Amino acid sequence: MVEVARPALEDALANLRQSVKRSTPDPLVGIFKGDTLNLYQEGYLSVWESVSLGGEVEEKFFAVNGDDFHNVVSRLSADTIDLKMNEKSITVKGGRSNVRLQFMDAFTDSIPQEPDGDLVEVPSDFFNSFLVARKFIAKSEHQVNLTCVYFNKSDSGVYIMATDGTRLFYKEFELDSAYSFDLDVMLPDSCVEPLSKIFSSTGTRVGLNEKGHVIIDTDYGAKALTTSFNGSFPHAQVQPLVKSQGELLFRCDKKDFMDSIRLGDNISNGDLITLGSVDGSININFADSRMESDIYLETAKDISEFDDVTLSSNLLIQCLAPLGVDIEVRQQKTGMLWMTTDGSTITLLHKIAN
Repeated sequence: MVEVARPALEDALANLRQSVKRSTPDPLVGIFKGDTLNLYQEGYLSVWESVSLGGEVEEKFFAVNGDDFHNVVSRLSADTIDLKMNEKSITVKGGRSNVRLQFMDAFTDSIPQEPDGDLVEVPSDFFNSFLVARKFIAKSEHQVNLTCVYFNKSDSGVYIMATDGTRLFYKEFELDSAYSFDLDVMLPDSCVEPLSKIFSSTGTRVGLNEKGHVIIDTDYGAKALTTSFNGSFPHAQVQPLVKSQGELLFRCDKKDFMDSIRLGDNISNGDLITLGSVDGSININFADSRMESDIYLETAKDISEFDDVTLSSNLLIQCLAPLGVDIEVRQQKTGMLWMTTDGSTITLLHKIAN
């Protein structure tokens, strides 16, 4: 019997369950080795975890139902639990309660070798930003290469990009360490949420192995391997759009802008709004309005004269949401709006043809 901290084991098992979308017959496999319990779950992600034990034990391999193991550990109230194995099962004991988990047939009698490759450390909010980016991906099978979140090397670090052809999200991260390898990764939508849940701390590193699979490694024991999306993201065509800031239209407070748009949505039956420059102010008109209105963007400043721009109000809200408090709105020659707060997070939105 060996002692282990229940919260640490629960966190590790929760991370391992992120590798599967739903209950699976594929077992969670583990091996006691020295003073460490190493765990592995195969799914649409391959996830490795390790947990420190309260002492050294004989090397033993086991395979159990991952859902059952996690449910048992998470429901016990003790801070410390004991694990004991025999030839057919593993017993989980917390306080006076104990549950015996029967072993399952495994596809292997050992844990696969952990992934290896060139890695670079990324900020703690790197994978959390994927949750924002996924809202901008295409939903149609006719745009298969846009149904993913893309990331690659930039001059100062790494950038994330996602687009459906009408909206675009771009975020760049400066990294403390330089690296020489390209990333060029199209991450499937199915991987975004689990990766953001597992890897949201400092000390996370990302890279590729020789087969082009994405490797994620950490200082706290969690590791993952996933294949990149099979396709080609049009980053060469999209990058010039991101770099072309266009002409400044105005600056404003994000909350004021979003509240004004939502006000119009509440008093109109349509989804179109028109931004106009009127006597040094920004006027917002709403299609199919049910009420007479004359709405201005009260916090607008540094206003330039420009031709009216008609947009989808819903898509504009989505493009404003990822930005910070103070927003800069610019327009490219094509009429597309280019919006940012700090220059590192950028969203673009096509205008509606007049």
